Amino acid sequence: MRARVIFGVLSVLVLTAGTASVSADPYRDQANSIACPSAPSGWVNPPESQGGRYVLTPLTGVASGDDPTEFFAAPIVQIDCHYRTTDGKDVQLFVRYALPIDINPWNDFYVGCTATGRPQPDSTAAKAWNDDERVYRVVGAQTWSLATFIDNLRALGKNDVPRFEAMTDAMLKAAQPFAHNCQLAGNGGPVTIKSIWTFSFDAHATNAGITSSAKDSGSFLTTASTSGSSVGTITNLVAKNFRLKVTSKGKSEFLAIHVGAPIQFQHGYGSLLRAQVVVTASNDTACRKGSSGTLLVSLQSLTPPRVAVNVCGQTFLDGKGGAVSAQIKSA
Repeated sequence: MRARVIFGVLSVLVLTAGTASVSADPYRDQANSIACPSAPSGWVNPPESQGGRYVLTPLTGVASGDDPTEFFAAPIVQIDCHYRTTDGKDVQLFVRYALPIDINPWNDFYVGCTATGRPQPDSTAAKAWNDDERVYRVVGAQTWSLATFIDNLRALGKNDVPRFEAMTDAMLKAAQPFAHNCQLAGNGGPVTIKSIWTFSFDAHATNAGITSSAKDSGSFLTTASTSGSSVGTITNLVAKNFRLKVTSKGKSEFLAIHVGAPIQFQHGYGSLLRAQVVVTASNDTACRKGSSGTLLVSLQSLTPPRVAVNVCGQTFLDGKGGAVSAQIKSA
C-alpha cells in the first residue's frame, strides 16, 4: 500500500517585496524551454490558457477517482501543441521523452535510442508521411524520445505537411537535453534507485486559544537505504512558500513561510516528513522575518493526520478542532 500525505500547493504571501519562491515542479521548468514552434501561414497556435499548449510531468495534478490531487507520477514528460485554423481545423503535435530519473526506460518507455540497434515497435517507430495513413513520427537516436503528429481528420493541405514535419523535428531536437540517454543506469553496475514523492496539507486548528490555518504542497526524492530499509537519503525537497494565518483574541496576523532543507523522512506503517522552515515575511511583531523553525507532516496508522509548524516558540496548525488533511505519496 502506498503511503499518502498531502502537501498542498499554496500561493506566496507577499507582505514585502522580494519574497523568495521555489518551483514545485522542476520537470515543468525544463519543459517550459521547449516552445511550440511558430504556426505556419493560415494556422494559429493559441496561448496556453486557451488550450494551445499542455505539459504533462510526473508532478502534474490529474483527476483520479475521489482524489483530485492525484499526481501523474510516471517518469516522462509530454508537451502537446495545438494548431488551429479559423474554419475549425485542428492538428496536435507532441513530443514525449523519458526522464533521467527513469531507472529502466528500456522496459517502460521503449521508444527511441535507435543508435543502439534496438528494434522499434511498428506502432511507435519512426514513420515517414504518406497520404493514406497521414502520420509523421521521428524518434531519438541517442535518447528515449519521440515526436509526432497525426492528421486523421485530413486537416492538412499538401503544402502544410513539410512545415509540420519541420516543426516536429524541431520539437524532438529541443527535448534532447532533458531526455534519458541510452545507457543503462550505472552502466550495468549497481545503482542507487531514486523515488519521487509528493506531499500536501491543508490544516486549520486551534491550540491554547490561537487558531491557525495554512496549506502547501511539494515534492522530494529518496534513495534506497544501504541497510535494506525502504527509505534512505531524502533530497531535492521543493515546495512553494505558504501563508500561515494566525488569529488570537479577534486579531489576525500572517506569516510567509519558506520550506527549506529536509530533516527527516520515515515510511513504514505510516509516513512522517520533517523539514526546516524560515519566516520570509511577517506582520506579527512576536515572530519577525528571518525566524526559523520546523514543519512536521505525519500520517500514522489508525490515527488522524498531524501537521505542525514550530516557530518563534509556538506551535501552529497542531491542536483540537478545525480540520486537517494531509497526504504523502510515492510515484
